Amino acid sequence: MTNINLIQITDLHLTKSKNTIIQGVNTYVSAKNVINEIKTKQKKIDSLILTGDLVDDETDLGYQNLKTLLFGIKCPIYLIPGNHDSPAAIKSICDDRIKFTNSFILNNDWVMFLFNTKKIGTHSGIFSEDDIKKLNKLLEKHTEKNFIIFLHHPPISINSPWMDTMSIMNPNELYSLTKKYTSIKGIFCGHVHQEFESTINNAKFYTTPSTCHQYKPKADKFSLDLNLNAGYRYITLKNDGEIITSVFRL
Repeated sequence: MTNINLIQITDLHLTKSKNTIIQGVNTYVSAKNVINEIKTKQKKIDSLILTGDLVDDETDLGYQNLKTLLFGIKCPIYLIPGNHDSPAAIKSICDDRIKFTNSFILNNDWVMFLFNTKKIGTHSGIFSEDDIKKLNKLLEKHTEKNFIIFLHHPPISINSPWMDTMSIMNPNELYSLTKKYTSIKGIFCGHVHQEFESTINNAKFYTTPSTCHQYKPKADKFSLDLNLNAGYRYITLKNDGEIITSVFRL
């Protein structure tokens, strides 16, 4: 079997206007630049995963702007809501290519699971009981496969006190599964607008830069990182369960 190549982009913060400036960045133009870079330079993509905060104002037009940006990408595209998103509006732009689903069997070796961690009324996230049950059943059923997980909110500290107040509210739900199942090989998040790497039991853990403005690592309070550009993450899944990943910046 050949390797699986995925790309993760996150935290686009689009709006109904293509001229919106957030923290000094035109979010539509910045997202367009990142996606055009992917279209031009990354020819071997099996799936594109967008891990939340896709649209900042939850408007239908904002999601139509997203669909416009994704035009021309031929591989399957998976959308995950963040704290700024409207799950209902995400569903409105889905079709045979753009999907809003929990799980997908990538091949004989890998299963991908996508959490919806949005909790209404807060910037923090939460694991729903249904999602945890679904993942647990898949892990029990596909004991011979490796698992990769995507979600918006980090389930562990990224050593940035102000961002850590807006993480997952019930992280032990996933922590216990990573402890029980060594088949969970990688967990990938957005939300924090910065690159970070750690482990959760046997699983590798990564966060990915935003397609717009960046935050300073290890900051005690809100702090923009003006020295780093927008970026995306390239992920290769090997048949033996190894994950190889790198961040690319514009």
